[in-house]
Amino acid sequence: MFLLVVPFLFLLACAGAWLLLFPSGREIVGRNLLQWNGQLNAKIKLWQLSKFTQSKRFLASLRTAANELRRFFRQHRIVFFMVFPIIFLPPLIVLLLAP
Repeated sequence: MFLLVVPFLFLLACAGAWLLLFPSGREIVGRNLLQWNGQLNAKIKLWQLSKFTQSKRFLASLRTAANELRRFFRQHRIVFFMVFPIIFLPPLIVLLLAP
């Protein structure tokens, strides 16, 4: 591990000395860092915007599914009121009678 760290630190020291001794190098590095920062910010904004539109699409599909379910229950109200007690009353009675 030590053999990997020493060359890395040497290269880091050389790069730091190069930036200290050559002002044009600092300018180029600074300009590139600002450009990369702008590109990264643009990518992040696009990613956030795509997530926002995906969530809007998901909510719209959820609303349509809820509306379809509501319409189904309205159309089949009698069946719903017949099936609801058959499904939910036995477990409720068991829970009420359990010690």
